[in-house]
Amino acid sequence: MRTSFLLSAALLAATGCTPGDLAFDHTSNLGVDARGLEFTDDDSAQVGMYGNTCAVNPENATIEEDVDVVEEDDHVSDSHEGKALIANANGVRVYAPNDWNWEMDGYEPDFSAPSLQDSGFTSGGVVLLDAFQGCNLTFHTDSANSVQIADTSCVGATLASSGMSDKVAVAAGGEALIADASGTVTALGGADQVALDAMGGVVYTTNGAALAAYDFDGVQQWSLDLAGDVVSVDMLGAHVAVMIAHADGTGELQTFDAEGVLASSLLTPSPAQSIVGSESGREIAMVLPTEVHFFEVRDL
Repeated sequence: MRTSFLLSAALLAATGCTPGDLAFDHTSNLGVDARGLEFTDDDSAQVGMYGNTCAVNPENATIEEDVDVVEEDDHVSDSHEGKALIANANGVRVYAPNDWNWEMDGYEPDFSAPSLQDSGFTSGGVVLLDAFQGCNLTFHTDSANSVQIADTSCVGATLASSGMSDKVAVAAGGEALIADASGTVTALGGADQVALDAMGGVVYTTNGAALAAYDFDGVQQWSLDLAGDVVSVDMLGAHVAVMIAHADGTGELQTFDAEGVLASSLLTPSPAQSIVGSESGREIAMVLPTEVHFFEVRDL
């Protein structure tokens, strides 16, 4: 049975929500300490857990398949066209559930990196963010092309990418940038985290309590001051979703459209350490230290 997480009319009025906004229906919770989670094209989820990578049905949190793809520390970093990207300290494997078999377990990574920080799909390939001897993006498409985005280490840096674009956004050392395999790198200003909307051609950055939007040329479109620091950011279809930490210890999930207009707001008992939205915009997951909560997203 689903539990409705709609806000009361009073709270909706206070946050300025209007008809046509999004609502969140809690569908299930999964009792694991997830090491990465990504929705696949059919809105099922690939979740890193127990040393395995498991396919999970968000409707009821049932585990439909589990595979030991890489090592005990494997981490799900991205998903596109039915494939998942599984990363560990040595590099990444491209996991295609329909092609996988047990004889493939334990093989070397498909793409290696000496100090991998993050990875994702791009149009036509895979990109790795590596902190060995600088801060480098390596685009693996028809051939490998490395782009140095900083001459200092970028340990802890993260990237946002999409299998529908050759552009990637990176948050490294308190700064955001956008880059592609040609070597073009454009600085976007101060940022803790980034999200990328390939269809809309927009990069979103967060910096403390600030949320900003930039086009792919690096021109800022708008900026908002939110009610608390942003803990996590991700795309939810055409909306950008942020998890905010309030001073009283509660959290708030907010979504905004491409114009910076608030589309929905959901108060939570505490801020989730990570939120993950589906490409379709119909599923979102809140990742907590020992469990994952799945929500279906619908229009009001």
